[in-house]
Order: sequence, then structure tokens, then C-alpha cells
Amino acid sequence: MKKLYFPSQIYDFEKSLFASGIDELGLMKDAANAAAQWIISNLKQESFIILVGPGNNGGDGIYIGKYLIDHGYKVYFLKVLQEKTKSNLTKSAEKDIENHLIALVDLDDFNKQETVIVDAMLGIGGRETISNEIKSVNKIANTFEHKIAIDAPTGLNALSGKASEETFLATNTLTFFGYKIGQILDPGKNFTGKMELLKLNKNIDEEMTEAANLFSFEDVKDLLPKRKLDSHKGMFGKIAILAGDAGYEGAGILASAGALSVGAGLVRLLSQENAVTPALSYLPELMVSGSDNPQDFKDDIKSAEVIVCGPGFKDSYWSEQLLYMAIESAKENNQTLIMDAGALRLLCNKPFQDTDLPSKLILTPHPGEAAALLNLSTEEIQENRLSASTNLATKFKASIVLKGHQTVISSNANYICNEGSPALSIPGSGDILAGIIAGLIGNKLDSLSAIKLGVAVHGRSGTEYSKNFGDRGLDAKTLIGLIKKNIN
Repeated sequence: MKKLYFPSQIYDFEKSLFASGIDELGLMKDAANAAAQWIISNLKQESFIILVGPGNNGGDGIYIGKYLIDHGYKVYFLKVLQEKTKSNLTKSAEKDIENHLIALVDLDDFNKQETVIVDAMLGIGGRETISNEIKSVNKIANTFEHKIAIDAPTGLNALSGKASEETFLATNTLTFFGYKIGQILDPGKNFTGKMELLKLNKNIDEEMTEAANLFSFEDVKDLLPKRKLDSHKGMFGKIAILAGDAGYEGAGILASAGALSVGAGLVRLLSQENAVTPALSYLPELMVSGSDNPQDFKDDIKSAEVIVCGPGFKDSYWSEQLLYMAIESAKENNQTLIMDAGALRLLCNKPFQDTDLPSKLILTPHPGEAAALLNLSTEEIQENRLSASTNLATKFKASIVLKGHQTVISSNANYICNEGSPALSIPGSGDILAGIIAGLIGNKLDSLSAIKLGVAVHGRSGTEYSKNFGDRGLDAKTLIGLIKKNIN
């Protein structure tokens, strides 16, 4: 699991180092020396071009060049944005090696396989909006085979992950102290190449709480313990799935299948009467109750340990009543309530806006549902998914699963899952995920562990399908089969 930081946190950490007595120029030299040592140890080329900007990132680049020169390498410097005011540290760096500076006229004069180009133009202070001068430099630089970015490729916003179409396309990024969140988020991660963290013997974890944690299935796959030989179904949870309003009955069946796929003990689907026969045909091990009167489900809701509410809901009396009953039961009986799909749309309606929600609450919106919950546009949600997720967690005092590429989880901390593929863009995928999370809670995982494992196994299953077949044609039955394999 990788800890991710905001660029502002990196700056604050540096300030704390300087306040403790560490010399700014000395730290710059240490960073440059560490970067140069990595380059020497990992690359065979002997010719380098350093692209030098006016800020401290440019100073890093100058000292990297100096250390390479000291080790016998041929180094050329190309200064960009010379009309900008130089930082004091960069001025000092230039003065230190002014006798070694070799001015560079034309990048096209170099062999693009034998010369390494190093981007030290803007670093993590850069944004996705870049000047025409930098665009021109990057366009040529990107034709080189070996491209090293110092801290962050120029053209990449290290906070948001946004990137210019002419961003420096690094083969490696050497970043200091901690990973920056924009280096991980799309589209930024497409420009960083292989990331190399140089901590400089400084531990940011001791002073800063990370902005988010990046995790994969490998990080969480062992959260679910092996079953004892004397296990029985009563040990693995009682799940109630409230789902499938008229015309959308399949959603509840898929959510139920998701819960059963990860080993939920007792799963009862509470749906419309029309759902009973197809549900039992698809999942004969499922308990199903069907009625057009939500009050008929009161005892079944009360007896559950985990409630999934919302797949296949719509703006109707039946759906509204089930949502109200789920909320009240979860509050009265200390149950975990997972609200998904149509329940999240209903939560935006006036009757529910002033309703107190249960303490054990999980919301699993896709970007459109998140937009409705925060009264924003879907585009605004997608522009800053981490902020949207944390705002939802604060507003509803809930654990949030903001679905989509790089699913964001916000609970007591923020997590970003790097599993998944476009193959998961199918009807019912989210319904299955809601059921998976419920089933894992039924297996006695705490809510956060169940969410992380559920999101990761769901995403990994999509990735496997894409690897074996491509990004199209995944169906619910195949996805369930892959989930069963991966959870075991």
C-alpha cells in the first residue's frame, strides 16, 4: 500500500525540516545527489541533457548535472522560461557550476537513443497549463527514448492528476519524500513512467497524515481468514437485500449473487412478487420474499445483521417505504446499512433530507449519484474525486465508496484502488459490488476491511477478464465466477 500526499504537504514537510535547522541548499544537493546516484546505477548512457527551469526544480537539475559531470558524464543544459525570476537556490546552483555549464542550442542534434533527457523544469509546482515554449520543448523531448522527470513531469498537475497534451512523457520519475497524489490519479499516472521514491533519509510519515492510500488486491487479499473445519452457515452473516422495484427486479438478484459469491451465510432478497421465480431459478440457495406491500418485510429486515438497500429502486412509494424502513431498522437494531443505486437518488428527495441516518452507514455512489448527493455536476465530481468522496463522508457521516475508475474510499482515511478495467462497465456491476461488501461484513470483517477487499476483488476480477478476453462482453455470471475464484 502506497501513502499519497498533497503537494502542499510536501512543502510543509520541507518547511519543518528547514525550521529544525536543515540547510535549504544542503537539502537540494542531497536530493540531486540521490537522483544522480539512481541514474548512474540504472542507466548505461553517458550523455545527458538537463532541462532547467527557473524554480527550485531547476536547481535540482543543475546539481544533478554537476554530480554526473563529476563522474565523467557529458552533460548539456537547456534553460527554459528564462524571463521568469529565478529562485535563490537556483541562482546559487548556477553560480556553483558556472564553469561547467554547456549551453544547448538544438535538441534535434542529439542521438535520441544514446542521450538521456532529464526534466527539471517545474516539478510538483507545475500545472497542466504550460507555455508554448515548454510545449515545444516537451514535444521534442518526448521523442527521446530515455526520459527522467525530477519530482513530476512538466505539464502534470501533481495535485489533481490533470495533464497537458504536451506533458513530458517520462520513462522514470524520481520523486522526493513521498508519492504525490496527482502522480497516481489519471491521467497523470500515464506520464510518470516507473516511479522511484527517494526519501533522503527523511520520514514524512512521522509528521504528516497521508492524503490517501493506494492499494491493490494483493494488499488486502488476506483480510478474509480461512474457515475452520467446523464452520456452518450461521457463522457468516444474515444479509437482507432490499431491491428490485417493478421492472428492475434483476438488480436485487445480482446483489444477492454478489453476497453469496464471497460466502455470505444466509441471504434473503426482499423484492417485488415478480422477482421470486427468476431469483430462485438463478439462485436456488437464496431465500426470497416478494410483495407489493413493504410492511410485509418488517420482520425480515429486523432480523438481518447487514442490510443492502437500493439496487433497482425508483421514485415510487414501494421504494421510498423500504428505504425508510431500512433506515429506521438500522438505527434501532445497530445494523450496518449499505445504500446503493436508487436509494441514493431517493436520499436526495425532500422526505429524506432531514432524516437522521444510522451510525453504521455505507454509501456506494457512482459519479452521477455522487453529483446528486452533493448538488454538483458529474463533471465536477470527476474533476476531483477524492474531494467529492471526503465531502460525502463528512456530509452523511458515512463510509463512502465512490465507484468508477480508481474507486475512492473515504472512511477514517482515504483509499484509492488501482484495480479494475473498462470491462466492468456493464449493467449490474455496481449491484454485485454492494452485495459483495455486505457478504464480507457478514463474514465478520469490519466495514472498512470489507469495503477495501470488496472493491479490490471486484476490480481484480474485471482486470482478469480484460487480460483474457478484452474489455467488452463481460456478463454478470462470468464476473461472479471470477469473484469466487479470486476470493478463495
